[in-house]
Parts: sequence; structure tokens; C-alpha cells
Amino acid sequence: MKNISRTLLIALLAVVAASCGDSKGDKWTVEVKMKDGVETDQVNFSYLTDKQKDTTINVVNGVARLEESFIDPTYVNITVLPDGKQADIPEYSMLGTFVNTAGEHIVIDTYRDSLYMADVRGGMYELPSYDILRKINKESIALQRKYLLVLTGQSDMSQEDFMKEVEELSKLQLSGITSFIKENNSLPYSAYLLINVAEALPIEELKAIYETLADTIKNHELGQSISYIIATLDASVKEGMAAPAFTVIDVNDKSLSLEEYKGMWVILDFWGSWCGPCRQSNPHLVKIYKQYHKKGLEIIGLALSD
Repeated sequence: MKNISRTLLIALLAVVAASCGDSKGDKWTVEVKMKDGVETDQVNFSYLTDKQKDTTINVVNGVARLEESFIDPTYVNITVLPDGKQADIPEYSMLGTFVNTAGEHIVIDTYRDSLYMADVRGGMYELPSYDILRKINKESIALQRKYLLVLTGQSDMSQEDFMKEVEELSKLQLSGITSFIKENNSLPYSAYLLINVAEALPIEELKAIYETLADTIKNHELGQSISYIIATLDASVKEGMAAPAFTVIDVNDKSLSLEEYKGMWVILDFWGSWCGPCRQSNPHLVKIYKQYHKKGLEIIGLALSD
């Protein structure tokens, strides 16, 4: 689920700092055009220049326009505030976009209650290779709608069949993202994407894609972040390695150490009460435990917070 959520929710990922570009001081603009916008609406822009900024702009004649001096490539998170209200903003009123370099003029055509489905143009969004990401985003939105129907019992689809669709879309997303990165290896956004899908990729594939990046990107802070991720993953536990020792406090307030189970078969089950698939797997784990416990199998459940 970690890899799936990482790829499905890529549009909402956090802003990453960067420090490249020879055109410092030049401008970039992001313009939100709401076909049904009213004068009481506002649009909030969250982004980086020399520091983190949050700028709220009033909608005038259906348009909210942000202009900034280019310092770094930056992810720009955009939120529509209907009637200027900032409380309980629904996800469909949010959108992420990316400024790669100075001089970019990005235009977002939308309705006030469906920003997430906006038509985005300008900058990298004019690249033919971006079409696959645009297509994947639309399919992700459709899948999220289907999830609500499944969750509320308004669909005949089982959760198992839904998860199969999620897995298929996840594979498509990774394929589309890696293709985009390879075709645009000198684009800061490509490095940004690679950072956010790094842990969903096999380490050797991650290394291979990293090597395709232009030297300017590798030397950039984004590229250095990827290098750090690779080094961290290289040093992490891999198949065939001994599990790292740990000691935790169990539900009975007693100390539990993995060392106590040395020489036994142990399944470490990382789960969360918020994780539907985790709960669905519980009966299966109980069945395995009953079948193999007498042969030396133990299961240790480790609950994860949000």
C-alpha cells in the first residue's frame, strides 16, 4: 500500500527546495482562470522562492494571477477558497503544478469546485511526453471516485477486485513516470518525480534511471537528494540479510525483543487500523499462525500511526 499511495497521491506531495538556474530575478507566473469564479473567491498559492511562501490572491473577473521572481524550480500547491473560506477545504479544490525555469507562464482553466480536474497548459505541460502523465492523472481521479462507491456500498465491485485495479494503475503510473523522466532528463521536474517514486522502484532500476539524468540535474539539490536516497536504500535491509535487532513495548506494557525469537520463523506484520488491506489480511495471518505455530512460527504485529 505504501508504494500504491505514493504513486496515486503524487499530485499532493510536499514542496522540495532546489537551487539551479542562470536566470535569477526573471519572472514566472501561474494564472488560475475560473469559468464560474466570483469576486468573493480567493486562490492560495504555496511555493518556494528564497523561502517558503503562502500568497492568497483575490479573484478578479474570474482570474487569480501570481507573478514571482524565479530563484529555484518549485512545486506550487494551489487551493481555491470559495468565497474566501479557508476551513474544511475539500481535496477537489486543490491542485499541484511545477515551475521549472524562469519565463514560464502556466495557465490553469478550471471551475471553482473542480480544480483537481483543471486543464493545465504552458511550461512543461506543453510537452508531448507529458500527455501520458495527464492521462494517468485522469485515470487516478476516476479510480478515486470508484473507491468512494465501493467504500459506501454503492458499487457491486468487491474490494479485492478494486485493489487489482489499483495495482494495475500503480504499474501504469510507474511506467509512465519513468518514461517521462528518461525523455526529459534535464528537467528539474524529472528529478522531483524520481524522488517521490524512488522507494516504489527496485534499487537497480532506480540507479539506472538516476544515471540517465543530465549532469546539471545530478549536481542540483534535487539530484543530490536522489543520490542520498540511493545510498540509504543500499544500506537498508535486503532479502537474505539478518533483520536488525529491536526492542519495543507490547500491548501488555512488557518489553519485547526480536532477539528472543532467534532461531524461529518470524513474520513481522506492519499494519494500521486505518489500512483496509491490512485488516483484510488478518484472517489469512491467523490461518497461517494456526497452521505453522507448532512448527516454530511466530507473528509479531507492529502497529503504525498515521
